[in-house]
Amino acid sequence: MNAGEQYILFITPFVFNGGFNHRATLTFQGGLIETYGADAFEQVEACTLGVGEHDIGKRVQVYPNPVSDVLQIKTNVIFEKVILYALNGKKVLEQDYIRIINTSQLVNGIYILKLIANDGESVIKKFIKK
Repeated sequence: MNAGEQYILFITPFVFNGGFNHRATLTFQGGLIETYGADAFEQVEACTLGVGEHDIGKRVQVYPNPVSDVLQIKTNVIFEKVILYALNGKKVLEQDYIRIINTSQLVNGIYILKLIANDGESVIKKFIKK
């Protein structure tokens, strides 16, 4: 099984020795992988297994890192909000998205930059303020 591939799990109830049981069949792109089975199946859910890296994160660059005064964000993603956290979790900045962030007022250390897209998806980047 690989991240991003779609697997379908079929579940069917049956009675055996007076008890209620279930059997399962797992398929991948229409091909049978494994059967624990019966003749009739009920499809209960189709889902994607695994967690791969989101493409949105690959399309965001934050530089220079380490930064002195101005952090720049290079991306073609449309973001609506920027949130900056100190490593201790304290929020130090929240503003509408802009591609240049003034970091001159920050103390030296490690920071977490959270960019929130219009669709609600977010990207997390770390940087060092020196």
